[in-house]
Amino acid sequence: MRSCRLITCLILLCAWARPFNEPAAATGTLDLSGPSLPLEAGGVVGKPLALGPSEALLAAMPGVELQRRAYGESHAALVTARGPRENHPPAVCLRSGGFEVMERAELEHQGSCMVHLLVRRAGKISHFYYAYLHRGGASARGTCGYWTQVAAATWRRLTGQPGTWSTLQVMDPSSARARAVLTELIRRTK
Repeated sequence: MRSCRLITCLILLCAWARPFNEPAAATGTLDLSGPSLPLEAGGVVGKPLALGPSEALLAAMPGVELQRRAYGESHAALVTARGPRENHPPAVCLRSGGFEVMERAELEHQGSCMVHLLVRRAGKISHFYYAYLHRGGASARGTCGYWTQVAAATWRRLTGQPGTWSTLQVMDPSSARARAVLTELIRRTK
């Protein structure tokens, strides 16, 4: 069992340590060809949000694209990146931002999976929904599992395909509104 873990770690290390498989790597640019946050969602025109200090650091990393928009009280973010470090589970950033993750639930919805986190900071409770998206042909599919995404992106890299994927997330005081906005955003990336 221990040797199986070691082999898995070595494969992941080799896949992500080597140069990008993406053709644009030779020119020094990386086409992430990921989705974009729409101008409108939930019947509300979105307003761009400024990046916080840690988000600006993440967005400055090579191979990372980060977008933030407010659709009314729903704050959405879309991170498209090339690797497991840049596209880590959102709970990592939430905890480092002072949020306490109180509950976690995986929800199936129309063939996609989304995660609901009930979070609290400074006594204020919010609902945080997210889904990982990867491109498969002309469609986008959502999955709940971080390690599933890492494995799929690793396989794509090893087979010469782009190893990028996106994390789509929405935070709102209202659970129903956050879920509805995320559902619409997932649908609109297809």
